[in-house]
Amino acid sequence: MKQVASDKMPTCQSSDFHYEYTECDSEGGRWRVSVPKPGTCEGGAPNPPVRGKDCSFTCSSGQFLDLNDNQECRPCPAGTYSLGGGVRFDDWDKLPDGFSVSTEGLDNTMLWHKSAKDSEVNCTKYSWRSHGAYIYSLPGSCTATLTFSTKLVKAGHVTFEYQYVDPETIFHFIVQNDQCQASEDENSSRWPEATEEGKWSSVTVDLKTGMNVLQWRVIGALSDMVGAQKPVFIRKIEVTGVAFTSQCTKCRNGTYSSGGTAFCAPCDANKYSAHGATQCEPCKANEYSEIGSAFCKPRPPCTQYDYYEFQTPCDAKKQSSCQHQPAACPPCNPGMHPVNNSCEFCPEGQYSDGALECRPCPASTSPEYGIDYKWWTTLPPNVTSHCIALGMNKCSESAGWQPAGDHIKTNFGPNDRNVFLVMSAYVAGFRGEPSTAEGKPTVLADVRFTFEVNCSADCELLFVTDSSGKNTIVQSWVGTVHRQEYVYKIHSNDPVTLSWAFQPISYEDVMESSPAAEDGQYVDPDTNLCKECPADTVLPSSNSWGKESCKACGDGLKAVNKRVCKSDCHFTDKAGRHYDFTPLDGVQYVQGGRLFTASGTLYYHGFNITLCNVKNDKLPTCLNNVTSDPQMLNLPGKVSAMICRATMIPQTDPKKPLVSTQPVSLATHLTKIVSNVSLAEMYKLEGFNAEVTDLDVHFYYKSEIPTMACPEGRTTIISLSCDPDEKANNSIQLPPKCADGTCDGCTFHFLWKTVHACPRCTRNDYEVVRGECVGGEQYIHYYPPSFCMPASDDDLKPMKQKCQMIPFAIMVAIPVTLGVGLILILLLIYCWSRNKKLEYKYSKLVESSGGRDGELPGVESCGMEEGEEEESVHFADSKGPRLLQKIRLKISGIKNKDEDNPFIAVQMHEKLPLT
Repeated sequence: MKQVASDKMPTCQSSDFHYEYTECDSEGGRWRVSVPKPGTCEGGAPNPPVRGKDCSFTCSSGQFLDLNDNQECRPCPAGTYSLGGGVRFDDWDKLPDGFSVSTEGLDNTMLWHKSAKDSEVNCTKYSWRSHGAYIYSLPGSCTATLTFSTKLVKAGHVTFEYQYVDPETIFHFIVQNDQCQASEDENSSRWPEATEEGKWSSVTVDLKTGMNVLQWRVIGALSDMVGAQKPVFIRKIEVTGVAFTSQCTKCRNGTYSSGGTAFCAPCDANKYSAHGATQCEPCKANEYSEIGSAFCKPRPPCTQYDYYEFQTPCDAKKQSSCQHQPAACPPCNPGMHPVNNSCEFCPEGQYSDGALECRPCPASTSPEYGIDYKWWTTLPPNVTSHCIALGMNKCSESAGWQPAGDHIKTNFGPNDRNVFLVMSAYVAGFRGEPSTAEGKPTVLADVRFTFEVNCSADCELLFVTDSSGKNTIVQSWVGTVHRQEYVYKIHSNDPVTLSWAFQPISYEDVMESSPAAEDGQYVDPDTNLCKECPADTVLPSSNSWGKESCKACGDGLKAVNKRVCKSDCHFTDKAGRHYDFTPLDGVQYVQGGRLFTASGTLYYHGFNITLCNVKNDKLPTCLNNVTSDPQMLNLPGKVSAMICRATMIPQTDPKKPLVSTQPVSLATHLTKIVSNVSLAEMYKLEGFNAEVTDLDVHFYYKSEIPTMACPEGRTTIISLSCDPDEKANNSIQLPPKCADGTCDGCTFHFLWKTVHACPRCTRNDYEVVRGECVGGEQYIHYYPPSFCMPASDDDLKPMKQKCQMIPFAIMVAIPVTLGVGLILILLLIYCWSRNKKLEYKYSKLVESSGGRDGELPGVESCGMEEGEEEESVHFADSKGPRLLQKIRLKISGIKNKDEDNPFIAVQMHEKLPLT
């Protein structure tokens, strides 16, 4: 607004004035006076004051007091609302007028001690913040206070809706006067109880006439020890007893009003509205919106995973269809009859088996009243189903209890995470009067239901009633439960609501509590028919589309009933070594290192671990004993998982039990088992000995629950290392450099040294030592290496076998020596024989040369003349008689006829002379 100097302001005209009430006087009255708009004009002729309405006067809801006319209540215009004598705050796009926020460090009380370091803590991030539909505060090492001051003209009350699920957070509401003094009324100071995940609760406190200062305080009591905690939410604050309202409040985004209302209605799905809307606008064809949306979102193309099973109601031909497959409608339930393609209860005094129309009971008989649901084509008239999302999540439209013919089952959408489903049946009452017999209450009726629970991970089914005036858990079942009947006795004739709640405690896949779920089958998108998944794959839902929905098990795991991948605690690596970990498959407790807060408070983390859970026993549970009052559908602080962790705080009095708090899940399921994989770098980083790690067996676990620090969830690795000296099963070590079990906050690692991590030795693994040969026998000893264990004691017994007295080396040397000697003798004889023949031939040639001594005859020609016949001179066989033959002739004295004649036959050419 443009400001002008007072000496230049124009004179106020009648249109420049508006009416306001003065403060109430001692008589409870007030005046209506004309007030000019600030900074626009001065002077002028204001209207004379008029006595106004009494200070206690307020308009009805949906109206406002028109001060500019005759001080009468008028309906709120469209797009606005009014409480009349109250005010409501549910639009938190910004902090509304009248509210203030403050933060401060913690005092020297309880567990906190202020130091120089503490005084430097930035409390800004722990302040109350507006976020559209709610206001929230993140607990931390500071106190965050939300304050609202209001003056009541008559006694009223304040009601606020809140949600906070962390029992370790301190949440306090207090009412003070204008002197900051607490009211003497005990009701003015409240410690709201922790709520369930995803559920809002409300607190109402009476207020007195006069000034009231309302304060909401949040303190992160153990934030130094347990890390990030969950926020405290407030979504609506309503105060009554305030003075009139001269104008109505505009509807917030996503709501609308047609005028004259005390509230604004939320827009339907696929519609939206802006601030102060009189109606909701539809989204475009390619957009969508949820209930109470301020804008539309682009509608993505549907995928095969967005479809879910739905059975249509019966038509006039008594036909229904599911996944385009027609089926005959079942009859109505006993005591009901068909009416306009649905079933309704028979009138009083009539009966029916469900297949026929209702008929009057015969004379002298009366109907046996009861409710018997055998067929589930639609939800019966007195049965409702709804989904509750944990935290600020939302349920999908497909989440809920779904009729399926002869049973009803739970169904989760593909994107449903951290939600649970509730089915409630309201019974208006029972016949008979409560009484006792033999000191026990008489049973007026009973509730019988047959059920079965199939879970791929940990889950819980709760049966709840409100017969005691508040919701009470009657019975609960954890994990997979075989088909059985449960009976609950009714001792009162009062109306009662019976509820069944199914909650996946550790969410792994979409789970169904349905006995007809077809595990290991997927829907073929081309034919809409169910087909079997390939071998060694799992599919824990019958509503998954496409073959790719079938998931293969990880290394070392096996498919169990085509639904879940598990380990039987036996493992064989790629080298054929076999491991038996069944002696380790129990709940193990591991205590982390001693840690201290900035103020010196001692705490440590305790881990509960199960390796395989072969017997499907109850999973390890980490408890929170700070809050001992379990509430409906949620047991605060109780976490069951294959690996869970809790923060343990010793008390100063050793007789008091440990404080166990902040339980979290570190592993919901086992993903794979591997060996022959080196994690040397991880071992070094964490401070473990990384010299020999190749033979360690590593169990990999996963928790899909996201956190602020780990949006993809947490991973846990248990490495089993062979140590023949570790006979016990509890030698589990945390990383020396990361006493909390993790070095990055998202990957936890445990090293388990045990004799059971040593594989069975094969025959080739043993070291063989042969004993001395004594008396023709010797012992053979087998010694196992350090990396394996003998399969049995018999494998280590020495074996006796026959042996030779002569050393083996000598036995081998003898035949080798004889063979070499014989070969040398034969070579010597051969050489002597060849040399002898050459010498003889040479001497004959010399004798026949006729020349001088020592000269050979000259060669006249090396060729033959034309026409000559080949003449040849045959010498005696160059080899001569064999050596043995000659020896025999010499011995016998017979002279060889060719012995002195070197020529056997001589053919002389006629041209050659004889000399």
